[in-house]
Amino acid sequence: MSVLITGGLGFIGINTVKEFVKDDFQVVVVDKKKDSGMLNRVLGPLRRKVRFLCCDILDLDCLSRVARDVEYILHLAAIVSVAEVNENPSLAFKVNVDGTHNVLLVSRIDDNIEKVVFASSAAVYGDPQYVPISEDHPLKPISLYGLTKVLGEELVRWYYRIYGLDYVILRYFNVYGPYMTKSRYPSVILSFIMRAIKNEPLIIYGDGTQTRDFVYVEDVARANLLAIEKNAIGEFNVGTGIKITVMELAKLVVRLLGSSSDIMFSEWREGDIKHSVADIKKIISSLGWRPSVSIESGLRRTIAWLKKHMFF
Repeated sequence: MSVLITGGLGFIGINTVKEFVKDDFQVVVVDKKKDSGMLNRVLGPLRRKVRFLCCDILDLDCLSRVARDVEYILHLAAIVSVAEVNENPSLAFKVNVDGTHNVLLVSRIDDNIEKVVFASSAAVYGDPQYVPISEDHPLKPISLYGLTKVLGEELVRWYYRIYGLDYVILRYFNVYGPYMTKSRYPSVILSFIMRAIKNEPLIIYGDGTQTRDFVYVEDVARANLLAIEKNAIGEFNVGTGIKITVMELAKLVVRLLGSSSDIMFSEWREGDIKHSVADIKKIISSLGWRPSVSIESGLRRTIAWLKKHMFF
């Protein structure tokens, strides 16, 4: 089988490419970043199963050319940082909404496309009315990022209703693990680890009682694979169903690293939600997926990878 993965050089993307290649897929990776040998380093001899094209999802002609050779599309490419979206909302709308529409458009043009899997986010739920959050929870995003994902989902469902294009929407909760990269907008786990390694204070915004559902990236990659392989249509949460407070997370990172970092508090950030944890009964029953990596085990693996591959 063959699959096109947009955003395949990103954090979730590169882990997912590995998963598909191990399952004997022929993979086409589209990313606007140049490869620069990354796929060779990650895949080794399995690199021969992957075709890479430097292509922006806003370039409809380029997408059309590569989509002719595949049966499935996994659409990961997006601007995913809430802060980055707020900083450049026009670009974020183009990439996250117009880019998604381009993927769907080429899927309809090329009759060989059997299914599109769209990477969405728990941000579509906004400030939840209840936890754990099930897939039928109202979609009331409080961030522009969440709104762009809701619009992407609506486009996916519209193409299914009008053109019969099969789909799966995966709503990722807080994903972490190897191949996270340093940026101006690091995730809380990456920020905590980077600071703890240098014995710098860990900064918590708010009082630390807010809860999150952290899911290891290799489990997410497996969910991406099953979304294509299984005969299922619909929306599915991808999380662990287990909550942890940000304070507990900070203490765990400090303990695992043997760090002398203090924990400090700053003002609550506007737009942050208080509690978020996934109800995962639907994905377990429909896709046969369940998380396999605990938060402590996942953090140990992540820390080991970061120490080996990143300069602090």
